[in-house]
Amino acid sequence: MKLQTKKIIAREFLVLTITIVIGLIAFALTYPYNLYRHNQVGNLEKTISEKTTLSDSLSKSFESKKEKRNWLGEKCAKEVDVNPDTTYINDLWKILEALYQKDSLAIRWNTKWKVSGWDLIFTKIGFQNPDSLKKFVELNIITNNEVDNKNSSIKINQEINILNLQKKRNRI
Repeated sequence: MKLQTKKIIAREFLVLTITIVIGLIAFALTYPYNLYRHNQVGNLEKTISEKTTLSDSLSKSFESKKEKRNWLGEKCAKEVDVNPDTTYINDLWKILEALYQKDSLAIRWNTKWKVSGWDLIFTKIGFQNPDSLKKFVELNIITNNEVDNKNSSIKINQEINILNLQKKRNRI
């Protein structure tokens, strides 16, 4: 075999060897990096899941009471043919809560509401007597603690949004 041919074969073998070594080094560096990024995403998903559970548990009571308050407001608005917007619902609940705090729901039921027909409206909605309405109002008064929990839930949801952005960046 000629020396020139041997040099060409040696050069080709050297190029092949260097290519294989560079490929192995690239794989050796890429695989741990991808594993690290994958673990970061997994940790973020775990944190997001925990924070979501916490946020849901903090706001559950508030949201449940808000739904029931809206239900009553919409039913009353439908009966008196008024637009059931948030102002109407909030005003209705202010009146009901004030009457509950003064322990005068039964008195109002048996006096002014009998004359104006509101007792019939509440009866049609499903409250058979002032005690059932009083119990409903009592169970659905939103406390300061529930408002604080809802605000905490909102802050946690903002943190979750930030974590979701980080997760998207780590997947790229």
